[in-house]
Amino acid sequence: MSEEQMPPVAREVLVDEDAVTVDPALPAFLAPPEDAPAYHGFRVVAESEVDGWRLGMITGFGVEGDGYVIAPDDGRAGLVWTAEGAGYFRAGHPQFCDEVCGPDEYTWGCSRWA
Repeated sequence: MSEEQMPPVAREVLVDEDAVTVDPALPAFLAPPEDAPAYHGFRVVAESEVDGWRLGMITGFGVEGDGYVIAPDDGRAGLVWTAEGAGYFRAGHPQFCDEVCGPDEYTWGCSRWA
């Protein structure tokens, strides 16, 4: 089955309930303040901090998911992953990591890890 034929998968969205929203009727990721960083309103995993680097989660942990990394300078990059099937994480494998979107004024870009 090709990726286009795959049915959508429902995933839990990990909302940061304490994040500031400009519209109380909407979660912060849908109504962020003007100066909010990329991925504002999604949960940061406090226990993940190593040398100032942190992991943020958009969806729950699972076989597939979406998240982001926060650098010590607050720079951010998106992550999309799947951890299912054979042959993943082989050095030099052409499908090890694909760019989903390149850098812009808000992030370093987003990569998909398979």
